[in-house]
Amino acid sequence: MSKPSQHVFVTVPHPLLRLVSLGLVAFVFTLFSLVLSRVGTQLAPLWFPTSIMMVAFYRHAGRLWPGIAVACSLGSIGASLTLFPAASLNFSWTAINIIEAATGAILLRKLLPSYNPLQNLND
Repeated sequence: MSKPSQHVFVTVPHPLLRLVSLGLVAFVFTLFSLVLSRVGTQLAPLWFPTSIMMVAFYRHAGRLWPGIAVACSLGSIGASLTLFPAASLNFSWTAINIIEAATGAILLRKLLPSYNPLQNLND
């Protein structure tokens, strides 16, 4: 006896609201990563905003990628401005994070099966 699969999609209905939400999530996790790096070592053990951006790139259509990159970058820059002066900001790190997230999302799209990307977790 098999149980029919039920999919529950929880998405924000409007793309602009989705981008604002991603920017806020990037802000919070950038702040968290920066606090981690200030307390202990020179580098954060994990840089969460790039991971969030990579998942957003993977899950959304390519036409939303520029908006995702801008929203997450503004969130990260805003979090950096809360802890550091504006003169000490380095925008090359933001560009590197965007390139890293886009490359990771492209690789995930190429290497994972599109119908069930997490099917091999039980192996």
